[in-house]
Amino acid sequence: MNRAHLLHAGAVGLAVVAALSFSTMPVLADTANTTSSTSAATTSTGVTWTVDAGAMSKSGVMAMAFFPNVITIDAGDTITFEGAGHTVSFPGADGKLPASTSPAAQAPAGGSTYDGTSFTSSGLLIGKPYTLTFTKPGVYPYYCLLHPGMMGVVIVNPAGTPYPMTQAQYNAEGQSEQQADFTAGDQAVSSFQLKAQKNPNGTTTYFAQTDAPEPQTYTFDLSAQNSSTVRGSALIAFSLPPSQSNPETTYSIAVKLAGLTPGQSYTAVLSEGTSGSGVTVPQSQFGTVTVNADGTGTVTGSVNAMALPQGVWTLDIEDATHHIVASGRIDHPSWAYERFLPDTLHIHTGDTVVWTQTGINEVHTVTFLPSGWSDIPNESLMPVPYGGHIYAGTGFYNSGFMVPGATYDLTFIKSGNFAYRCLLHDVMGMLGTVDVTPQPNVLTIALNNSVDNVPSRTVGKTTYVPIWYVMHMLQSQGLHSTWNGSDWKVSSTTPINAHSQAGSSGNIHLYLNNQLLFSGDSQVWSLNGHATTFVPVHQVVGALQSLGFDAAFDGSTLDMTPQAHAGSVPAPTAAQSMGTGGSQSSSASGTSGNAMSGMN
Repeated sequence: MNRAHLLHAGAVGLAVVAALSFSTMPVLADTANTTSSTSAATTSTGVTWTVDAGAMSKSGVMAMAFFPNVITIDAGDTITFEGAGHTVSFPGADGKLPASTSPAAQAPAGGSTYDGTSFTSSGLLIGKPYTLTFTKPGVYPYYCLLHPGMMGVVIVNPAGTPYPMTQAQYNAEGQSEQQADFTAGDQAVSSFQLKAQKNPNGTTTYFAQTDAPEPQTYTFDLSAQNSSTVRGSALIAFSLPPSQSNPETTYSIAVKLAGLTPGQSYTAVLSEGTSGSGVTVPQSQFGTVTVNADGTGTVTGSVNAMALPQGVWTLDIEDATHHIVASGRIDHPSWAYERFLPDTLHIHTGDTVVWTQTGINEVHTVTFLPSGWSDIPNESLMPVPYGGHIYAGTGFYNSGFMVPGATYDLTFIKSGNFAYRCLLHDVMGMLGTVDVTPQPNVLTIALNNSVDNVPSRTVGKTTYVPIWYVMHMLQSQGLHSTWNGSDWKVSSTTPINAHSQAGSSGNIHLYLNNQLLFSGDSQVWSLNGHATTFVPVHQVVGALQSLGFDAAFDGSTLDMTPQAHAGSVPAPTAAQSMGTGGSQSSSASGTSGNAMSGMN
């Protein structure tokens, strides 16, 4: 998949993530709170500035923000946005943006100028910068429609206003913001520990991750402003998940203050862009500041948002005259990890891997390509789960789009080294490997959707398995059987395409509804302190074939229904349909509901 193709596919995936629209992001009114700075570079108009849309570290951490987070320019100036895989989208006067699932989310909109009245967007950035000229003073938030917490703010002062910073200073600030994201991501990755769970059926489940989780809380300080003595700290934390009534996440904000004047009233305001911008963050609210006799105080509030953005919100504390006495910028790092954790897994046949999308700013896939494929032939295969949950090393297996919190599990019943990828971010290095090896003296038995690891013995080149475990697997499929030490009697009320293997001989005998089908050898060995009958696995295969199973043994796995685990490859015509993969997945994973599924 070439880079342009990938980024387009990635945008589709990210758009499907939330199926949410940013419906309450108003374009903000003009503000007169423009300030001069002694560090101003120039007061001329028509200056072109540069903002980066996202950034990626060599370790695989993607900084999910615009850099610098906030930029102040003059009317008539132009910004060139550079990056790939994102959109730069400004709401119109109605404050609305297209739904993430809408084709409009990826398409360019508006012209080359912006005054806050009409929706204007770069569309999906792919290798070509986006240039926009701002013609009217105001405070303008903008968003990447594809990544929930990716937001920036452009503050436009009247033409001729001295600039507070130079491009070089903004570059340095942006680098610092990026590094904060990279550091936070690296810290989250370094804390990852692979967890494993032993299962009653002798297998092990491993819990892997796509992405890495962001912290659910963030603490920041408020410093005194305008010669006041007020200071404090605040905690912003995840409070309520999205719901049908509120498609955004609710974050609580708890503030502790000191240096207040008893008897005076204060208010808390979450400001867009910079302190004192005069524009309040939509859907933010605070209660009354409680002032104690010792000058300490508290206030709580909340804000609804798709995710916490980086560096574009400032918490201001105002006195009764609306003078700002304390403020603190919410520099919450915003990032995603474009790697699997871990990227290489070492497991045994019969074991299961569960991948969880732990990050909130991305969506990924876990995809195993069939032999001969270097990529998917059609993007419609990307969002749809395909292939079931038991993997025998062949066919196309795909988790579909994994939104935040989603899981995908796959049980591996054949040994081998299996490569997989995220279809959205493989060219960024999001590749993984599952290395599967057999366990000594353990046999993996697979039957439709059931997989067990059972004790085995190997003598010379012959592998033996306790007959009880085979009987147990058949019992799970509605085939009742008994064992008296020499006769293995199976009964079934369902017609079975069974056949007798004449000429077979041995000291044990298989009967179906009292008809002799197969004879074979056995050995009695101690297992867990009990005398246990073991039978050669190759003879078990013969017995199962007599019962109508298309059984196979590869030296480590007894697959009683290999056709159910062979996997499938979507036909080119099927690839055009978004729903085809789902319907084929059912048959590929043997979930037809027939107790005899997979038999001849």
